[in-house]
Amino acid sequence: MRAVLAVVLSSFLFVSSVRAEEAAAEGGYLPKEHDLQVMLEVPPLVNNVPSLLGIASNHGFGITVPTNGGSAVFNLGLNGALGYCITDMFEIGGALAIDVAGGNGTVFVLGVSPFVKLNLGHQLNMGSRVNPFVQTGVTVGVASASAGGGSTTGGLFIFEVEAGAEFMLTHNFGITASVLPLGIIYSGIGNSTSFQFGFQYGVVGYF
Repeated sequence: MRAVLAVVLSSFLFVSSVRAEEAAAEGGYLPKEHDLQVMLEVPPLVNNVPSLLGIASNHGFGITVPTNGGSAVFNLGLNGALGYCITDMFEIGGALAIDVAGGNGTVFVLGVSPFVKLNLGHQLNMGSRVNPFVQTGVTVGVASASAGGGSTTGGLFIFEVEAGAEFMLTHNFGITASVLPLGIIYSGIGNSTSFQFGFQYGVVGYF
């Protein structure tokens, strides 16, 4: 009985290994044409100019620490994003931004975030599991801020450019790390414009 189980287990491991190697050789770990991507990103960990009472970005969850010594801002978002790979390289998608942040006050954000993403794993050939990418997008919506007993509401516009890489752990799931070299935030609350930069990470899935 043990011999039979050993043979079955060995056969299973051998077949799985062969299939994994074949898939990797065909770029199976990297995004492909017609793949659907699901992602969740943490907002920038560094924000050089606090805006909207410190809220920096509308992606996922995390903590924003202003570099001017202000209070840390805790951010919670319910905005997972979806992307569709038109080709191995070109992807479009969007997210519904629903975020609440608290620090010096409370901020609520509701918006939509369409984006365009270039998956460069097949072009740069940095390995069967590494997908460098460049992504840009906008968030358009409304924000409500309350502090000191008062509140105000205004429009919100965010433009972002992001560069990084996805590291695929399996054929479907991986982690992502990126740099946000440029973010421009316009807030109708006080008609203010600010810039941001930061580092982001998160999880991704391709199906």
